[in-house]
Amino acid sequence: MNEVEEKLVRSFRMVREDVIRLQRKILNMEQREAQIVRILKRIDVNEHELSEKIRKLNSLFKKPATKKVIKITKKTTFVAPKNGKSFHKTNCPFAKNIKPKNSLKFKTKNAALNAGFKPCQCVK
Repeated sequence: MNEVEEKLVRSFRMVREDVIRLQRKILNMEQREAQIVRILKRIDVNEHELSEKIRKLNSLFKKPATKKVIKITKKTTFVAPKNGKSFHKTNCPFAKNIKPKNSLKFKTKNAALNAGFKPCQCVK
């Protein structure tokens, strides 16, 4: 064999070694990829199981939605002047003109009527 043939054979051997080395690396990478896929599948299954458990726990701890009913009881008081003849609701313009020291307060309409006062137009 001459020198050129020897160099050619040597370079083919080097190429073959490189190809074998690359094939091993590819095989190793495929094995790692398969391992990663298995791990990801396990994670996905575990995530699904955990989310199901969380949903079940949430359904146990969630209270049914209840509407809060707030009752607003506005006590209507009536006002009459001590020296007057008629009584008014507290929001009536005539009631606002009555000075506090000259006013009589009634919780109900009947109490004002029993005291001898007549209802203003705001009461009717």
